[in-house]
Amino acid sequence: MPLLDGTGYRPGWLFRNAHASTILPSMWRRVLAVSYDRQRLELPDGDFLDPDWSRVGGRRAAVPCHGLEGNSERPYMRGMARAFNRAGWDVAAMNFRGCSGEPNRLARSYHSGVTGDLRAVLAAVLAAGCTEIVLVGFSLGGNLILKYLGEEPAGVADGARLADARTIIDFDDIYTAPLNGFVDAADYYARNSAVNWLDRIGVPTLLLSAALDAADNRPDYIDNP
Repeated sequence: MPLLDGTGYRPGWLFRNAHASTILPSMWRRVLAVSYDRQRLELPDGDFLDPDWSRVGGRRAAVPCHGLEGNSERPYMRGMARAFNRAGWDVAAMNFRGCSGEPNRLARSYHSGVTGDLRAVLAAVLAAGCTEIVLVGFSLGGNLILKYLGEEPAGVADGARLADARTIIDFDDIYTAPLNGFVDAADYYARNSAVNWLDRIGVPTLLLSAALDAADNRPDYIDNP
C-alpha cells in the first residue's frame, strides 16, 4: 500500500512540531455537536453494538472507527462525520463494545482486532440501503480496518458486482459469504445446511418439501420418512 506524497498540505508554523500537533487539538479543538441517531445491533453472541448515524439521505456511507478509549462523540469523530455529511454522505460512527455509554453484557472487551464487530456494523450499513462504503480509522480503529481488509482481500462488498447479482446464489457468493467469513456461497451452504444436524434432533419433527424440489435432485433434499 503506497504512502501518499505530494498532497500539497503544509502545516502552520505552530503545528510543524509533532508534540504540538498532538496536544493542542486535544485540548482546544472544538467541534459542533452532531445530531446522531443511535441504532442498537444485537449480536449473535448476546452482546450489542451501538453505531451512531448522522444521515443526509445519501446512498453512500462512511464508517469512522475511533481510537483507544474513544467513541462517536470525540472531536475527531464528530469532525469527520460533519465533513462527510457536508459532502453528501451518511455516516455510521462506530462505538466499540462498552464505548457507547452503556457497559457491554459479556466478560470481554474491544481490541485492535475485533473485525467481527466491524463486519456486523457493515452488514447493518448495507442493510440500510447504502451502495458505497468508506472506512475511516483512527489509531486503534485504523489497525482494525486494515486487519479487516487484509482478512477479506476478495470479499469486501463490490457495489457494481452486487448490483449485477441476479440469483440468490450470486448474492450469497458476493455478499453473504465473504461478509460473514465464508469462502463462497458453496462453503456458506455446506457449513450451515441443517442436513448436518438432523441426526442430532431429539424430538418428533415433520419435514415437508414440494415435489418439484425432489425432482431437482438438489443436494439438500432429504427423502427420509
